[in-house]
Amino acid sequence: MNELADSADARIESLTIRLERMSAALGEAGRLLSTGDGAAAALDLIQKTITADTKGFLSTLDEHTVRINLGGMHIRLPDSHDGGVVPLILEPAHEREPNVWTTSDGSGLYLAREWAEAADRMRTEAYREESKARAAAGNFAGAKVVEDYDGWVTSSGDEDDYAADVAELLEKHRDRLAWKGVSADDIPSQLPSWAYCCTEEGFDFDIEEAIHSYLDDNHHEDSVDWIKDWDGLYTFWNAWCAKQHNLRSYMIDYSRIVVIDRERYELELAAAKAILEKTK
Repeated sequence: MNELADSADARIESLTIRLERMSAALGEAGRLLSTGDGAAAALDLIQKTITADTKGFLSTLDEHTVRINLGGMHIRLPDSHDGGVVPLILEPAHEREPNVWTTSDGSGLYLAREWAEAADRMRTEAYREESKARAAAGNFAGAKVVEDYDGWVTSSGDEDDYAADVAELLEKHRDRLAWKGVSADDIPSQLPSWAYCCTEEGFDFDIEEAIHSYLDDNHHEDSVDWIKDWDGLYTFWNAWCAKQHNLRSYMIDYSRIVVIDRERYELELAAAKAILEKTK
């Protein structure tokens, strides 16, 4: 009896740890998605987390176990079935005609071979790189060209790639290319031919929402009714926020681009559209 209890406790502990890891990964994936350009990184994180979890689970099974995750599988039962569990046998088809397919690591079952092969492919580095390229091509091809733009720009969205205008951006890239040893004759062809415009973000902090959030996390349900002098807070807060007018940040705007070199831009746009067409 104690042995069974110990086994159950160990199983519960293992499931709890797995759940915590998955929850943490989903939370980080949500954060990446909220940045606007983190879809590929979020997908990569989720795939790696699922793969690691599957490998960890499979390592706990003995070598004679059929290592397949059946959690998402449904069985169609005849109308004559009068209830109760149904005994099944699952084994390799060998020479018989299969009616389900498993991925190469046994982590999932699919009704069609192409689905299982697609699931396998989604775990490869090539697929992850293709997803990143498709996302980048989609952002680029879908952006609207803005004429006579004079403001902050970035060619990649990387923190050190923002510039106050196109001239500053090109100067940054010239310096980097020169530092890498690129010849003066080759530098022009390697400079950005276009760049994303930016949106300006000022100091915008909702003090009332922050207080409500604090009360929800740390006090009882009706605690907000005990807060006094909201008007006094608003008067102070609005005056204080007005003093922060010099605080400005600039964020990449994937919906707008400025063209720097029209000829190279057209070539890159055609290439991006080809990627999207190929990966439909």
